[in-house]
Amino acid sequence: MPASFSCMTENTERSDPRAPDARPGPAAVCGVMVTYAPDPAGLADALRGAVASLDALVVVDNSADPIGRQRVAEAVRSAGPARAGAAIGLISGQGNVGLARALNLGLARAQQDGFGLFLLLDHDSVVDRAACEALLAARGELAPSGPTVALAAQNVDAAPTGLQARLEEILYGYSTGARRAPRRCALAMTSGMFLSAAALRAAGPFDESLFLDAVDHEFCLRSFRRGVPLFVVPRAQIRHALGRPQPAHWGPFRVTLREADPQRLYFSTRDTLRVAIRYLAVRPCVGGTMIAFVASRSVVYALFARQERGWFHAILNGWVDFLRAAPTPRRAV
Repeated sequence: MPASFSCMTENTERSDPRAPDARPGPAAVCGVMVTYAPDPAGLADALRGAVASLDALVVVDNSADPIGRQRVAEAVRSAGPARAGAAIGLISGQGNVGLARALNLGLARAQQDGFGLFLLLDHDSVVDRAACEALLAARGELAPSGPTVALAAQNVDAAPTGLQARLEEILYGYSTGARRAPRRCALAMTSGMFLSAAALRAAGPFDESLFLDAVDHEFCLRSFRRGVPLFVVPRAQIRHALGRPQPAHWGPFRVTLREADPQRLYFSTRDTLRVAIRYLAVRPCVGGTMIAFVASRSVVYALFARQERGWFHAILNGWVDFLRAAPTPRRAV
């Protein structure tokens, strides 16, 4: 049975006693979930799905305020143990250190406790009960004793527009209908990514110079460059809503946009462009598509999101700081 996780709250670490034979087996999977000011109901759903599907779970809470940290801690206590009886680990009190840093903290804790397989999750992602079994089966088929692979679950939440659905099919390899076999893909979302310790050693940790968006895409492109292939497994499914659809209009024209806060749009613009340029020579089609997506989204938000001026200003500032190679925001977003 997997060991109980230690718990770090308010930058104080406390170790739980562990029996000498309580090491996880070779097929034991530990989830790493990053939280930031989550909706309590959504977090409860995500935790229920995780503990029913995983052998263990470590939650890294990026909440910066005491009330937010308390809510996450209460939700973790209420969720109970994971599938194999291991307590849910909690890393909290470090403030909002960004997605990449939080993932690296959680993965380090999971490896410290002896796990070699990891499923990454966001606080608003609900994993299907059979997802881990599907991912383990795909890993056994694709790399029984040979090259290291990275896998990804398929997000079954529908994209708000047909164009975005088509982009997900092309870049993420999503498939519908009878196409259920693992499929080679270029990119994957962090939430639903299934990694082994060997894949992490080959690809390296998540890039902590990226704060929020493009963390997953940078890892996928770097993995490709270092010889770690990526496959999406349609039979492994998660539900992960990428922003609430919001209708917008410009004169007689109407579109559906994904609602996002200005800070998210800023980082998505700046860091997606940074990653696309960094790997443009490695995967020209992927990098070019990422640049084209950011450019077209910028135009659409400029035309259709006049009622949300903060969105356009955030995107504009993201472009400016990308062109200036600014490592951190130099203006309000």
